[in-house]
Amino acid sequence: MINRDIELHALANFLAEPAPSRLLVHGDAGVGKSTLVRTALRRTASVWLTGSGLPPELAGPAAAAALREQLRGHPGVEEGLHALDTPPEGGARGSAPPGTRSRATPGPWRDAVRWLRLLLRLPDPPVLVLDGADPLLDDRRLRAALDALWGEARARGRPLRMIATLRGAGTPEAWGAEGESAGPPAQRLAVTPLRLREAARTVPRWSARECVDLYALVGGLPAFWSWVDPGTSPARNLARLLVAPEGIGRDLPGALLPADVLGNRRSMALVTALAGGARTWGELRHGARVFRASAELGPYLTRLVSAGVVLAERSLDAAPGSRRRRYRLAHPLLACWHGAVVPHLGALQRGDDPLGLLRGTMAPALRALTARALPPLVGEFLLHHGEEALPARAREAGGAWGEGYDLPLAATLESGAAVYGRVAWDGPPPGPDALDAVVGEIRRVRYGFDREARIPILVTASPPGPELIRRAARAPAVVLGPEQLLGRG
Repeated sequence: MINRDIELHALANFLAEPAPSRLLVHGDAGVGKSTLVRTALRRTASVWLTGSGLPPELAGPAAAAALREQLRGHPGVEEGLHALDTPPEGGARGSAPPGTRSRATPGPWRDAVRWLRLLLRLPDPPVLVLDGADPLLDDRRLRAALDALWGEARARGRPLRMIATLRGAGTPEAWGAEGESAGPPAQRLAVTPLRLREAARTVPRWSARECVDLYALVGGLPAFWSWVDPGTSPARNLARLLVAPEGIGRDLPGALLPADVLGNRRSMALVTALAGGARTWGELRHGARVFRASAELGPYLTRLVSAGVVLAERSLDAAPGSRRRRYRLAHPLLACWHGAVVPHLGALQRGDDPLGLLRGTMAPALRALTARALPPLVGEFLLHHGEEALPARAREAGGAWGEGYDLPLAATLESGAAVYGRVAWDGPPPGPDALDAVVGEIRRVRYGFDREARIPILVTASPPGPELIRRAARAPAVVLGPEQLLGRG
């Protein structure tokens, strides 16, 4: 696990609890939720029930067979089966003890639930893990059976611990909050992608520019960074893992999309348009080329936003009810795949050299993707490490755009000062005119209060020249480079 000490410590504390307990481990696809749980349970007995996406009529029997295999040979299984089939004194077979909910076991899940109820009969119940639990908890019949199992565990004081891993979008606010026996909602553990500095620790010999460039293209999915070879260049890693037909990272972009998005032509057309640089409603309609009217975008865009695939951003100087919105893909790797790799799949299948294609035909698209990914990346720097270069870190960050100005970098610091700026990453080193352009736009922005508290900012990959340094000192303004973003400068 890469930089997951805090999450592993939280899981260890959860496993140490003596009372029945439940935990939701939630986050985007590809962030390593299952791997994190497996690592935490490497010395603890566990039983895994995996969400398959199959209809219940097929998923139920498959789950029962998997549970039977996992429990075979566990101490107390045979005795537990006998006790489970023996009617308790004063009640019918399988009846719940007083104070718990009693529900009929749902048909397709009957055998699976029977094996799950066996956990309560074992001397030391293993941890029950619902891996990829979105389809499992979406099934009302299975969820009701799990809630009944949980209520019985609490009533009997059995130390049953349940862990469910789910995607970030659609995670239930409370798991099994129905009825008096349900008890408190499950604990929650959010697993987020690696931040820039965390990912950069896996490649300590790379330059700061190389770390920022690759992170801007692939984001912080731990799986991808665990496959990166620190002894070779970012370009070769990208070619080997994502561009080459046999690349191990090619499965990740598909895993970032829910099944109903992958199977929907219009939704995928919007994803492709966003990867190509479309940001506004009109640009999306034009880029997708499958909508006859702008009004048709609404349901599909809403679904993508609710699924966590697309982020809707409001200009920081717009009123709360304003429609001034821009959209972007939440995952840089998804944008890189659909914006740079997918258009060249035919050439790759014909046998073109992945590295040569990446450095040649794909290079303009990769530069454009990097340029679009850098403002949000710098915004994250301002939120988490802004005090390293500014009077304070930011309490909010985003962009500001309107008539006469378009500043992709904007933030309010905790001190109350407003920050505005641009990114000048490729090409020749920017001169004083680049900073002058930012200052000119700031005069037309309504965001921020006193002019004295407005701080221009310019982010550049090239070391600033003496003229730019002198101009920044007069402004006063801040010039950031990749070393500052990584905390090396």
